[in-house]
Formats: sequence, structure tokens, C-alpha cells
Amino acid sequence: MFCRFTENNMSALIDGELKGLKQSAVRAHLRACPACRTKYSYLGSVSAASALLVSDLPPAGFEDRVMAKVALDGTPYFAREKAGLPSFNLRFAAASVGLLLLLAAGLVFYRPAVRVMVPEATISRQTGLDTEAVESVLNSSAIGFATLASQTGR
Repeated sequence: MFCRFTENNMSALIDGELKGLKQSAVRAHLRACPACRTKYSYLGSVSAASALLVSDLPPAGFEDRVMAKVALDGTPYFAREKAGLPSFNLRFAAASVGLLLLLAAGLVFYRPAVRVMVPEATISRQTGLDTEAVESVLNSSAIGFATLASQTGR
């Protein structure tokens, strides 16, 4: 029971946040319990190692480089346009015009396929074949039209 209390308060003790009676109780338990003392030692070494990795100070010259980029020539950074590139509005308008031209070209050059439905009897009369032969050729597949055309010469 007291080990759990100590484990829950080890981090606060390492960070210096534990005060008063709680601090005294945790320290007394650490002196008496080797398992908790080992955990506390490990947690303290991890905390010390992580403190070495964190640096609160930016590298030298960081502020000067940021400020130079923020205010070049007295103009705010976001207000400047990159040299040689058109603004977003101009690029958007050009893309819109291009899409409209493609759409217009598609409408001009689009020719829908015209399909004529001719009854088998009409084909039979025009080709001289009997109706059943024409029907079997047409129902066989799309190749039937080519076969029919080659047989009749049309």
C-alpha cells in the first residue's frame, strides 16, 4: 500500500513539487524499501538525462534570421509576392479559362454515334438471306455485323 503511494509521488519529489508531510513520508519509505529506492534512482537518472537533451535557448542568430525574413524591404513577409510567379488569382483565372476552352472544344468536336435499328425482316429483304439466318448472325455477337457485311458485300 505505501509502495503505491511512494510510486505515485516519486515524480513530484524529483521535480521538487512535493512538500511537507508527504515529502517526509516518501523519503522515509525510500530509505526503508529497496524496490522503491531502485525505481526512484532509475526515474531520477531518466529525468536528469532528459534535462540534458532539452535546451530552452535558440541557436545563435536565430532571432536575426527570423526578423530578416519577416520584414524584407520594410514590407511584411506575407504581403510580398515571389519574383517571377503570378499571384494565385491570376493562376486560378488561367486554369479556369483553360478548362472552359477544353469543355468548348469537347462540345464542338463531339459526335455521338448514330445507331440505326433495322428489323431482321428488312435486312433479310435487302440481303436475300432468310430471316432466321439474319437473326442468328445478329444475335451471335458484335462480329455478326462484320460477317453479315462481308457476306452481302455491303
